[in-house]
Amino acid sequence: MTEGRIEGCRVRGWSADGISLQKGARNRVSKCVVENCRGPGYHAGGRETDSEFSHNEARGNHGDGFYFCAWVTRAKVRNNKSIGNKESGVGGLGEGGDIDNIVENNLCQENALCGIVLWDGATNSVKNNTCLNNSQASPGQWSGILLSKTEKSVVSGNRCFDSQRTNTKSR
Repeated sequence: MTEGRIEGCRVRGWSADGISLQKGARNRVSKCVVENCRGPGYHAGGRETDSEFSHNEARGNHGDGFYFCAWVTRAKVRNNKSIGNKESGVGGLGEGGDIDNIVENNLCQENALCGIVLWDGATNSVKNNTCLNNSQASPGQWSGILLSKTEKSVVSGNRCFDSQRTNTKSR
């Protein structure tokens, strides 16, 4: 899809990704709710460029709430909520050559693994996000934000904390 818009939709219990954009450009997904899908809630990949995902919610999906895959460039992932997903709130950022993406002002809460995973890639930004009570599947194993093999990326102004009686996130 090129220069498309998806707004105000609801996807529940789908047998794969809730909403997936592949090989498109200048798309916008906003004000959608994706829950209990078999894959990630939102999936950008296959050279998706210059697209925006904002004011969305991903709940209880079997993958990440939002998943970056394969050569995503200049995507903006802003003001979203990823809550209670079976993997990370935002996963795969950088993996497969993702560059120049912005992940900001999102809430990643009570996901099974990390709040946000920045893995490989370059020149991505992770700013002003809140990662709360993540690592639900393996208490103490996963971070609020996991950084690995990335270069020239900016990570700033994020808040990662645990408000539960028994902490689950990695220190």
